[in-house]
Amino acid sequence: MASQMEYVIAIDAPVARVHECFTSREYWEALEKVHKENAPTDLTRFTSDDAGTDVVFSHSMSRNDLPSIAAAVVPINKFSIDREQHFGPFHAAIDSATGTYNVAVPGLPLKLGGNLTMGAAGTGSEVKLITDCRVGVPLVGRKIEEMLLNGLRTLFDAERDFINEWMGDHR
Repeated sequence: MASQMEYVIAIDAPVARVHECFTSREYWEALEKVHKENAPTDLTRFTSDDAGTDVVFSHSMSRNDLPSIAAAVVPINKFSIDREQHFGPFHAAIDSATGTYNVAVPGLPLKLGGNLTMGAAGTGSEVKLITDCRVGVPLVGRKIEEMLLNGLRTLFDAERDFINEWMGDHR
């Protein structure tokens, strides 16, 4: 059975502006630089057209970067975490947009991904993220799922702080 998390992040800007950032190559290149401060990270794909925007980050890690319970079940020393995101078109009539995200770690029994919805909230907007996480490892899979979801909360909060700051600098 997979673990699920619903998480909402508040952003101090209208939905249209948030969507504009999420569909801007400049935004993702700036975020890539921030991620590189913590681990080798590359923006490996950015495409945007009428069907939406696709972004892929590749984060390089090693078993030494993991908590011991997770490191014990990772069979390789160095690996890549590929994070794929899709942002659909902005719908002005309903002040909303949707998207998806998936994480792949080649060679590991992991399914991690979900859906997002951007909508108005108060004087700004919010992004609601619904994540499903499944680690196919007997006995400790559920514990690793919870660790991954906690890590995602930290990531979502850091990226919320980044977008709020970035938008303030790029008006």
